[in-house]
Amino acid sequence: MNALPNLIGLGLYTIPEAARLAEVTPAQVRGWVHGYRDGADKPRRTAVVGHALPDAEGKTALSFRELIEVRFIRHFLRAGVSWRNIRRAAAEARRDLLSESGRRLRFSTDGVTIFADSLARSGDRTALDLVANQYVMLHLLAQSIRSEFDLEAEDVIQAWHPRPQTPLVLLDPRRSFGHPIVEPGVPTQALADALRAEGGDAARVAALFGTSQDAVRQAAGFEMTVAA
Repeated sequence: MNALPNLIGLGLYTIPEAARLAEVTPAQVRGWVHGYRDGADKPRRTAVVGHALPDAEGKTALSFRELIEVRFIRHFLRAGVSWRNIRRAAAEARRDLLSESGRRLRFSTDGVTIFADSLARSGDRTALDLVANQYVMLHLLAQSIRSEFDLEAEDVIQAWHPRPQTPLVLLDPRRSFGHPIVEPGVPTQALADALRAEGGDAARVAALFGTSQDAVRQAAGFEMTVAA
């Protein structure tokens, strides 16, 4: 744990936590971070998500930036872009999307242009269609992705709202090690636990934690989605 002070502002997530937040499986995250084999007699596929943090208590630890990379890949997979071409484009796109410090990702100003252009150069048919058809690119990808993020100057991703149905819940790597909170910085898990303990009395929980009843209800709803 000597490295812990260096993790301030980076976020810290285990593979199961990252999978639940990004809405993918732990096996997918593990394979994207460490690489994997399609079969015992097949060569090992290289990792596609950057991984720089030391292990935490013997477990793989991901940063906020790496969590967002996982989420970004999930969006492209669901849009129909082939995994082979995502792999080819990921390293180039990551270089272009990194902030000056290398600790955050920059969101392309018109949605997903950098990543999509990289994919298109690799010859992926879906990506070519996405780049050629601005309507499809913006409406299938940019709206679904950009709406999730709070952006700083130069479109660097500052925080993530992981579920549209609970917009008050956010992940900010500079607060609570990047774990889900609602304002004024209350962990969603604490609110969900308190709401159960108080028999569903959102007004009382809101008063105890100095937040709103909407925030309490959204925190509890969010915790139900990530526990499912």
